[in-house]
Amino acid sequence: GPALSLRRPPGYFKLAGMSRVLALLALLALAPPQPAREDPRDILRMALRAAETGNTASLAASCRQRLARDTTDRLATLGLAALARLTYDYPTADRLYPKLAAPGRGVPDRIAVYGRLDQAAAWLARGAATTADSLFALAAREARGAHDPAAEGQALLRRAAPQLRIGGPVVAMQLVSSAQRLIPATDAVLQAELLCHRANVLVVAARQGGRSEPIAPVPPASM
Repeated sequence: GPALSLRRPPGYFKLAGMSRVLALLALLALAPPQPAREDPRDILRMALRAAETGNTASLAASCRQRLARDTTDRLATLGLAALARLTYDYPTADRLYPKLAAPGRGVPDRIAVYGRLDQAAAWLARGAATTADSLFALAAREARGAHDPAAEGQALLRRAAPQLRIGGPVVAMQLVSSAQRLIPATDAVLQAELLCHRANVLVVAARQGGRSEPIAPVPPASM
């Protein structure tokens, strides 16, 4: 009989490759969507907004529901800690902050960094300037390790408040200047905070008067 041909028809390999691509796309379409990566700054801003509007119960309930589903949900823990601080429940906040550390003994991540910032703010609100200063300094180092320049800038910026009491306006303004080099010019929230801290330092310096060292003004942010 006639010999069997092993030759493939023209375009066979192209069609076979196309079939595999279509099959892969079909599998991807059926796969469950991956949740968007949440930002710890968002949960802190939600907590602040809830405290300002007197509607903390809703966010607290949402965070507790998340923890009921997953006891390791550190973002939910951060939300509860921030709400506790903002409602002056410092014992609860102090109990929650250690739970925000990076899992195991790993390098601090952004949740750990912003938890540290919130913890420092809690001590500053209680008038413990030295403790707050140490925690802000630690948060800046941890933010640098987490490769988050905005968080590092925020930590340096907020450290200016306790340093006004500890080191004086000159040291505080140096921190503001260092923070400005790290805070993105496009971050309107942090830029507004920068202006507030700068103004506060200048007001304190003017009230003190007769200082031996001049305070160099912080130049406007470059856009």
